[in-house]
Amino acid sequence: MSAWGLRLNPFSTSYSSLETDQMHYIRKAYCEAMEVGEEDLPAQLKMDDSFYPLYKPSVSDFDEHTFMRKMRDVVGLLRNPAEAIISSICAYQRERHERLTFGGYLNDPRTLLLEEFKDWAMRTLAPASCTTESILNEVRRRHSYVLRLQHGQQGLFQAGSGERSLLGTLKDVRNVIENRILPTIEAERAHSSAREQLHTLEARGTDGLMHGVQFLFYVLRNTPNTPGDCTITNLQSQQHAGMKDAMQSKSGQMLQLLLTTPSFKTLFPETPNSQQKDTPQPLLLTAEEEADMVTSAVFCDDQAKAQVPAVLTRTLRGNAKSEAITPVDYFGQSNSGVVPLRQESAVIAYDTFTRLHGLLKLLADLLVSCRKARQLAGPGGDLLVYGPGGEEVRRLMQSLEIVQGEISRLVTKLTQIGVRELDRLKPNQEKAWRYSFSKVLPLENYLAHDFGACVEPIQRIYQNADPVHVQKMYKQFRQATGMWVQENNSLCRNVYAAMGAAFVERLPSKNPQFEIEDEQGGPQIELIEDDAPQKKTEKDKKKKNSNAFLLENGPAEETNGNSRFETIEENSMALVPANSNAMVSRSSATKPNQESGVSLFSTAATIVSWIANSKKPENSPTKARPEAQSPQNSETDDEDMEKAPMSSASSVSSNGSSAVAATQGVLDTLLLVRQSIQRIGQLSWGLRTSFHTANIDEGDFDAYIALCSIYQMVGVQCASDLLIRIRHHRTRLAQLLKRHVSSILSCVLVLQGRIVDENKSLQGMSLLYRHLESIMNDFENDLDALLTHFKQSMVECGKMRDGVLTMPLLNQKEDNTGVSPAMYAFNSINELTTKVSKVGGGKTTPSAAVLTHGEYMRQISSQMDLHWNSISHLLQSLKGTLEAVTTVNDRLREYARDTHIVVPPQQLDYIFEYNYDGFFSQSTKDLEQLLTTFQTAK
Repeated sequence: MSAWGLRLNPFSTSYSSLETDQMHYIRKAYCEAMEVGEEDLPAQLKMDDSFYPLYKPSVSDFDEHTFMRKMRDVVGLLRNPAEAIISSICAYQRERHERLTFGGYLNDPRTLLLEEFKDWAMRTLAPASCTTESILNEVRRRHSYVLRLQHGQQGLFQAGSGERSLLGTLKDVRNVIENRILPTIEAERAHSSAREQLHTLEARGTDGLMHGVQFLFYVLRNTPNTPGDCTITNLQSQQHAGMKDAMQSKSGQMLQLLLTTPSFKTLFPETPNSQQKDTPQPLLLTAEEEADMVTSAVFCDDQAKAQVPAVLTRTLRGNAKSEAITPVDYFGQSNSGVVPLRQESAVIAYDTFTRLHGLLKLLADLLVSCRKARQLAGPGGDLLVYGPGGEEVRRLMQSLEIVQGEISRLVTKLTQIGVRELDRLKPNQEKAWRYSFSKVLPLENYLAHDFGACVEPIQRIYQNADPVHVQKMYKQFRQATGMWVQENNSLCRNVYAAMGAAFVERLPSKNPQFEIEDEQGGPQIELIEDDAPQKKTEKDKKKKNSNAFLLENGPAEETNGNSRFETIEENSMALVPANSNAMVSRSSATKPNQESGVSLFSTAATIVSWIANSKKPENSPTKARPEAQSPQNSETDDEDMEKAPMSSASSVSSNGSSAVAATQGVLDTLLLVRQSIQRIGQLSWGLRTSFHTANIDEGDFDAYIALCSIYQMVGVQCASDLLIRIRHHRTRLAQLLKRHVSSILSCVLVLQGRIVDENKSLQGMSLLYRHLESIMNDFENDLDALLTHFKQSMVECGKMRDGVLTMPLLNQKEDNTGVSPAMYAFNSINELTTKVSKVGGGKTTPSAAVLTHGEYMRQISSQMDLHWNSISHLLQSLKGTLEAVTTVNDRLREYARDTHIVVPPQQLDYIFEYNYDGFFSQSTKDLEQLLTTFQTAK
């Protein structure tokens, strides 16, 4: 029965043919979508040697409440969507299990597929943090997995007679992913705070720093008994004999000096074990050397050249005076702890090894600076970090990128030197170094992964620290705070009314020493000092906190201060009504001891005052603000637009209709932008095909030259430099593609930020598309010129091919020696056997060797034709993309003149299918991979 489509025997331990095909497809789709191998398949999809499932669920697994009880302690934004997925799947499983005709088996492919999905939703999705890149990639892979199961199974899963079906359930799951999970993750990542971004950057950077220290410890180490558990804690404590021997060597002392720098001590505090009596004493530093530990790279000078620190040379020579010594001389001493290298490799290797110490020290300094910025982001929020410190934050991110890139380059360089030196050694030489070097290759991959994970937070922080973005954040913060305070004011009024308590209308005037009013009639910020000349009761003085901030709206009014403050003390709060904006007031019932605690609204008041001082012109007229504005529309503030007075209602109507028409035109233009980006992404197929079809076998050069020299002697027109020209064509093609594709990718990445930046969206896109059009034009012209030269090579190849194929079949005239030219060609080529019908020159038949030569020329000609077709197709696609870019450029020029037109965020989400970053990533992923291919091409 197992050979049938259905498994009719319930006690059978083998799948039917249909079930086998279904499970094969499920496993294949999972591996392709999730980018894993079969050994990494989840337990629900693992099979035994007879291809029968190892996992068998029970009927209780079809009850959704079983999963809900397990998730009751889970807290996260994705828990509710995860419950929706589990609920939909369990409903289908229960309905299928209760069918009267055939409800399937507990371990059939449909059940195992859905059980794996429920387990993922419960264990991975529900507790996941929305701000990490890993969960975003995980959900996108799951979405691809569902799409493969829905539309790629080719009839393997037929719908049954029940109301629910597997494909319908998968559609429900996909809808939850598309409409709830992905938008939530994207929104949370877009609004992740500076504290979260800096925390991610610090954590990833610290991982890279730790792996860099491990790399330094192992890469050249040849000390005996080298421990295999090298961690920074073990390096500090030196509890094992092998570790002590390694750290007492010259290279160990250099590494120990790196670990004693202030930044390393901050990131990796010493443990109590590192203070034991038998632990070697740290190096003694002079005051000048301690200052250099903070202000310099220690192991590199100002010209980026490697240097041995003075404290090491002083210890080496045993006197107080330190003399400069090169890394080669330093590691050439006895007990250096590193492998001796050949003279031609030693200088580069030891200099690189020393410089790497200095770069890791600089990386530690930068990570400590990131930690300080993160601590500022706690009480200050994004506005404080990206506002006053915005320029330094951008400089910090640039420095991190530079240092990490240089560390990666030196690590690769030092690894290559090590591999080259090991290849020159015999298997029984330098066994200690071989053991240490075996741990280097994984560390190189770990470093690349750690630094790669830092790229996204660095880019986000750099973009968020842009001054234009900070002003936008300030507008949104101001209006969101105003709306929240107004709503909270109304809510608290209702609470007071319901409780029968009196509502405090306004705080009394305090004659503040420091007062700032927003230029648009916004909140006033007043700083009340302890020595301010004010009349207070004894009760007020006890309740007052020094340097407390109060936000008050509008001019102060004369009120009965005593009765008001008694009400404030009794309720521990004061609510201030708004004239045109809502206000916030700190409670005056604060304990005097809590001087270190800073209120969120106090910090917000400081930020508002800083921005108000930086923005307010000397003579700026007060402009009216609307009574209530949504924070989503904060980018269209009245202060950014000068409105002419309307003479009649008809002018208002006409302007409104024209604005609507302009907005609709902008949306059409954005659709064209989306299509142009897709066209750019679709160029990857033509680029890849054109580049790979230009490849030739370098081993054919010598044989081809010999072939041409022989056939030229018998009158065949040969192109002896054909292969050289093809190689030159491939090199020029790679350079051309690398230059233009890199420029196009840069434009697309900048465009990704310009579209969502309403302050420079249309104007920025217009300038960008002008530049992109120029790049595409140059790309087309260069490609066309390259095709012209390649066409000439194709013509010459065709002539040679025809000559080689027809030469042996012709009647040749005898020369004065009685040997025909054809016979001369036959006898001159190595491994040639001829079949001659008549000695002295009659008709000859081509030998196997000559036929091989003809077939070889056919292959070259066919490959050149294939390349011609590929590059011609690429040129046509490029022309179509250029037309799309030109159309967008013309449309953007029209709308860029009107500075009042903005891009609605809701429509932007709709146009890019609520997956803005994913759309750009998908469009440029293949092009980025191709760039790597072009860079490694010879």
